[in-house]
Amino acid sequence: MFTRDDSHEASLIMLKHIERQAELLWIVNRISAIMLRTEMEDFDSNLMRTLVLIADGGDADYVYIYKNHIREGRHYYTRLCSWPNFGLWHESDTPKGTIAELSLGDLVPEWENLLTAGIHINGIVSQMSESEKAVLSPHNILSILIEPIFLGEQLWGFIGFNNCHSETLIPDEEIILLRSASSLIANAYIRHLESVKVHETNILNRVMVDAIPTICLMHDADGNIIDCNHEAIRAFGASNREEILGPLLCVTPPYQTSGACSEDLSRQIISEVMNQGATKSFEWDFFTIGGELLPTETRLIRIMWNNSYHFLCYARDISAEKENRELMIRNEEQKHMLKVQERAAEMAAEMKILFLANMSHEIRTPMNSIIGMSEVLLSNSRLSHLQRSYVENINISATALLDLISNILDFSKIQTGNVDLNHVNFNFVAMIDHVSSVAILLAHRKGLTFKCSIEGDPPECLFGDDAKLRQILINVLGNAVKFTEKGRVDFIIKVNEGTIDFVIKDTGIGISKESLALIFDPFAQADAAINRNMAGTGLGLSITKNLINLMGGDIKVESIPGRGSIFHINLPVVLGDSTQIILTDSVKLITAPDAKVLVVDDNQINLNVSKGLLKLCQIVPDLALSGQQAIELVTRNQYDLIFMDHMMPGMDGIEVTEMLRDMGITCPIVALTANAMPGMRDVYMKSGMNELLLKPVGKADMLAVLLTFLPPEKQIPATGYLEKHMMSSPDIRDVDFWDAIESIEGLYTEVALDKISHQYDVFSTSLKMMVSEIEGYRKQLTAHLEAEKTEEFELMTHSMKGALSCIGAVELSERALLLERAVCNNDWDYCRANTDAFLVMLETLHDKLVAAFALKDDTPSLEIPAKLRVALHGLSLALKTSDMALIDEKMEHLDDLTDLADDNLLKELKDIEASIMMIDYDGALRSLEEIMKVNDSPTS
Repeated sequence: MFTRDDSHEASLIMLKHIERQAELLWIVNRISAIMLRTEMEDFDSNLMRTLVLIADGGDADYVYIYKNHIREGRHYYTRLCSWPNFGLWHESDTPKGTIAELSLGDLVPEWENLLTAGIHINGIVSQMSESEKAVLSPHNILSILIEPIFLGEQLWGFIGFNNCHSETLIPDEEIILLRSASSLIANAYIRHLESVKVHETNILNRVMVDAIPTICLMHDADGNIIDCNHEAIRAFGASNREEILGPLLCVTPPYQTSGACSEDLSRQIISEVMNQGATKSFEWDFFTIGGELLPTETRLIRIMWNNSYHFLCYARDISAEKENRELMIRNEEQKHMLKVQERAAEMAAEMKILFLANMSHEIRTPMNSIIGMSEVLLSNSRLSHLQRSYVENINISATALLDLISNILDFSKIQTGNVDLNHVNFNFVAMIDHVSSVAILLAHRKGLTFKCSIEGDPPECLFGDDAKLRQILINVLGNAVKFTEKGRVDFIIKVNEGTIDFVIKDTGIGISKESLALIFDPFAQADAAINRNMAGTGLGLSITKNLINLMGGDIKVESIPGRGSIFHINLPVVLGDSTQIILTDSVKLITAPDAKVLVVDDNQINLNVSKGLLKLCQIVPDLALSGQQAIELVTRNQYDLIFMDHMMPGMDGIEVTEMLRDMGITCPIVALTANAMPGMRDVYMKSGMNELLLKPVGKADMLAVLLTFLPPEKQIPATGYLEKHMMSSPDIRDVDFWDAIESIEGLYTEVALDKISHQYDVFSTSLKMMVSEIEGYRKQLTAHLEAEKTEEFELMTHSMKGALSCIGAVELSERALLLERAVCNNDWDYCRANTDAFLVMLETLHDKLVAAFALKDDTPSLEIPAKLRVALHGLSLALKTSDMALIDEKMEHLDDLTDLADDNLLKELKDIEASIMMIDYDGALRSLEEIMKVNDSPTS
């Protein structure tokens, strides 16, 4: 039985136990209160306070918390905190928060099993196993409590209490309270870690948002600005966020640039983003803190924040862009105005040129008639001396007026910048030869001596505008001849490194010192009183100087009145590539006398030109004026190459080609056409043709086709250049004829001659044919126009266009082209309005050609041997029947007798043969009858 003292002792123990329980309970409550009210930044200090409290409650010298983690299937523990600041065994060398390589399974295996099973370790070290003592005793630990901490069913870690001053076992009821306190600390720590993560995330988000170079504003559902980034502070000119936060309309002008009310528009846009989640980009104007307008490109995106909808505003400052855009608009407006002004200036210049061209045309038409009629009158021997004087004055004045009009037009083109240089590779020596030939002819007419010399090694090929250079040299040489009545003109070419000097000396009237300063001025003539009898506009040298300057060169003159002048022209030169020479007189040739070639064209002038070009290569072609004739010739002959015109009456070139291909004819067929419209090449190729040649055909293009398609075994390389072997010269007796041809306005003889390598005989034949063509042309074309026969009208204008181009009648050819295009577009109004004027110009050309041929002495002194007379009579009968086989038979018989003919008769026979080859039987018959008539005349 208990004594009174025992009962009192028990009561005291009980009371002490209750007090101990109450103290621990207070500690738990205190820890709970501290952890629940702890701010993130105070967590570490408050955590240390709770460790001190729980250390007191557990009567421990050291308290520590370790977090469990699993690596490679084993448990390891990280020291999170301790009081004092070292761990289980004074781990002062292990930094806080690092993973201590602490494995209870290695140190005390039974502890690992107990803790993972949720069983605490509570004991006095002296009573523990040897392995436990080995771990704890070296650290003066007398008793220890290690309580596992579970969150849910997972071992989160443990809390430990080291007692180094007494051997005390902690009762189970106290352990329960310590366990509660430990769980509170563990949960608080977890919440703290989450708060830290959230805080770090918020900091990171803030850093990221502040780093965005775009204005970012956060709005609540009512549109109020509740946050912003650094770019917004900068763009708004604020010193901190608070200056921007608040109602949206506080930083927005009442009205947007578009004119919309900002308040109404903002409600509409906020409603859109709240309903749809986002908006498209739109322009929005803000006010900066300083009251300046801040235009932006803005987009809104709805977000969820604090359990309610907000929206973010991303805005990009576009003030600089708007300024640039406005500047660009102003610039574009200025450019547009400049273009308008430039176009107006161009139109004015074009109108000027058009006016001058029209004026030139309108004046030239009657002037051509005046000159033509005056020349006809001058050819009349029955004029009195006074009448002839009057007519000569009319002719000289009219010719001078035409030169004036031409020079004014050329000068206007230069002044308005409508003259461009056309750089090509050209044969320099051949060009000089041509210029010299012209100068020789001019000098010969006036009885002057002309000499051309070259100092230095002349380049074979130059790269430049040979046509303009030729114009310059002929102009200056022409002036030298013009102002020299007796003596000589010298043309000296000095070849230097990088430049060429052209020196033109004459023994003419010279130029006074006062006039030298004006000689290159427009409309100026040196010593007008002296030169009053010289025809001229005073524009020739001005045009020449402008062209020389355009080429980067210079012209100078020195002169002594009464003794002559010296012109110095210096031009920079660029060496060319002789292999790239196109359409020049230096085209190297092949000869192919054995080649069998057929040319098909419904226009005799075109046939004549083609024949002349082929003659350069010693090819005598067969000729056909229609598709049907072509088919008949192909069935009787085996050709190496066929040139096929496109537009022909009856069967056109495409139909003929298709028919020939169906017949099994495989020889190459080359299209001859003036139709360069896109896609036409494919049409020709599809029909079976092999290549395309554009009219008017030049010698280089013709040569390229021959080189490509003639059998190689029939091609013989020709030595030398074209002008040295195949180019004919005008008969010296025909100077008056060629002067008359050269004077025909609108007839560019140099253009036509250049295409046929200056074969004057071929050109003369083409001109003669043109006279015949024009004679029947007016009536036919007018009839087709009145009946609106589209095909016939188109074929006639197409044919005349090509023929006119061949003889160098460029303007007339272009007018024919316009009529052809008009009828193709069924524009009969244009045709009716312009056909008469076209025909009048044709008649003028016709009259000019007739007048020129009247100056040509084509009446030879012929003697026809009897055998030849019989053969010619037989040929005449065959020509009247138009029987091709009979004509061929008579021609072969005539060829056998040509050795009986003298040179004059042989020339006439060759002309007759040429007409027959072009199926011009009527022309051949007329020529034949003329020969017979001349031979039968009393003077023969």
